[in-house]
Amino acid sequence: MKRKTVGLLMVAIVLGVVGGRLTNRLLSRPPEAERATEGEPTRVLVARRDLAVGLRLRQPEELFEEKTLPAGRVPKNAVTRLDQLAGRVLARAAAGGQPVSADDLLGLERQPAAGAASARRPTRIVVHQADMAVFLPDAVVDVLAARPGEGAPRVVVRGATLLALEAGEPAGGGKRACGVSLAVSPEEAKALARAAAEGPLRLALSAPVK
Repeated sequence: MKRKTVGLLMVAIVLGVVGGRLTNRLLSRPPEAERATEGEPTRVLVARRDLAVGLRLRQPEELFEEKTLPAGRVPKNAVTRLDQLAGRVLARAAAGGQPVSADDLLGLERQPAAGAASARRPTRIVVHQADMAVFLPDAVVDVLAARPGEGAPRVVVRGATLLALEAGEPAGGGKRACGVSLAVSPEEAKALARAAAEGPLRLALSAPVK
């Protein structure tokens, strides 16, 4: 083989090795637009595990932890401090490992008047529900009632804490009659008893506090 041919072959090999390394380096780097979207790392609170909608956050430190995420993965109004969660209620389910934002939370739980907290007591009622899966202990709920012949149901009690629920039994129309225990005041317990005597009751997740 001629010396010139060998020289050209060696140059081709070197250029091939250098080109391969440059290609690998370029492929391993995220595009400029992607790096710009990721932005600077941001420290936020993420759920330690999957959390159900309607859950009241009494001890958020047991349910959330701090985690650093790229800015591109942080939602608007992301929660960064535990005191932003205390006493709030999840408006939608939170997936484990995912950040939570202010838009995922209902308002601060209603603060009872002085001396009213001790007056709240467990009260059992029977509700007729098509699906009880969305209701879990510690959820904040409203109790609705509808008299026969009436249109839209009325709210009997707002912002009650769901303490416990029973499996229930079929009640017709695809619904189940389920016993539930709520923490309510004596006045609210009387209102529930009157409403239950007039027609079936049902639960709804409490609306945000304005």
